[in-house]
Amino acid sequence: MKTYKVGEFAELLGVHVKTLQAWDKDGVLKAFRTPTGRRYYTEEQYKRYMLESNGKVVAYCRINFREQKELLEAQKEALKKYFEGRGEVEFQVVCEVGDGMDFEREEFRRVLMGALSGDIKEIVVVHSDRFVLAAFELIKDILGTRGVKLTDLGNSMYSSRVEKGR
Repeated sequence: MKTYKVGEFAELLGVHVKTLQAWDKDGVLKAFRTPTGRRYYTEEQYKRYMLESNGKVVAYCRINFREQKELLEAQKEALKKYFEGRGEVEFQVVCEVGDGMDFEREEFRRVLMGALSGDIKEIVVVHSDRFVLAAFELIKDILGTRGVKLTDLGNSMYSSRVEKGR
């Protein structure tokens, strides 16, 4: 059975280590202890947490121009494989055409507001700049305070900087 150190598990859930410590203390998500008293968590706890958490898991895809439909399909396929690999069967794919610097994009705002309201528990993108071109880490930190995980698969093949030749 796979086990996680506290920091690893906090990152996996998209929460702060202190949040896990509080949850352990309050009985929300009890940690196991090694013989030396160190906390750890299991794969089973992760799966249970994800099933019991309210909210959807969203796979977010974005292209800059309508003519890039092949790129959009490639993003969707990469995300589908990612979710299959982690055994996730229920996720919603959200696709959008728009500039990554435009914070007024309709689907971007809908997903972000859904995450902030608790309707969405995780957002996964193939590359951070498919969600936003600036402030990804800030948005990730803000969502993390709400218990929402923003996952960047880090696949530079899908970066909008590559498509623009940067």
